[in-house]
Amino acid sequence: MGVGMAFRYFFKILGSDSFAESLTGWERTGGSTTAVVEAPKVKAPVIEKPKAPEKPAKPEKKEPDYASALNLLSCLQSQGRLVDFAKEDLSVLSKLPATQVVAAVKEVHRGIADAVEKYCPVEPIMNEKEGSKVTVAAGFDPYAIKLVGSVTGDPPFTGTLRHHGWKVKNLKLPELSGSQDPKIIRPAEVEL
Repeated sequence: MGVGMAFRYFFKILGSDSFAESLTGWERTGGSTTAVVEAPKVKAPVIEKPKAPEKPAKPEKKEPDYASALNLLSCLQSQGRLVDFAKEDLSVLSKLPATQVVAAVKEVHRGIADAVEKYCPVEPIMNEKEGSKVTVAAGFDPYAIKLVGSVTGDPPFTGTLRHHGWKVKNLKLPELSGSQDPKIIRPAEVEL
């Protein structure tokens, strides 16, 4: 049925100009009818220039907050004059009598010890006496216990305690005011 219908329309188109023109997509040229096929209208693709890859935004370099550490240094300076002692020219000590040197060192030591006890009290990591034999069990904290010497094999390790270590029990630093520059360890003093 499809082929027969195709032949009938074919001959009808050839024989009748009006029928041929009534069909869209067909055109009569000379003595014959031809199908006119228009190419679909397609927009030309817009070729965009490739964009350079975006550089990731650099994170703002944030200065570490050293306020607490500087606050502790300030406390050690104000109570024990630690910075003054560290900046002191110790070569002059050899010219002083031994009793004067000992008295000065005792004063600095007492002030620093008081500041440590007041602001960041410490306790030993290992309670055994230095020089005694100790055993370090498996699963030990390598930040709390440092193995030195010839370390071979797996824990438990047995050795001599050279230093019992220290850890801070709690930190009780005085609060800094919002306008106080934490880099000022101790203000200059001017007597009038």
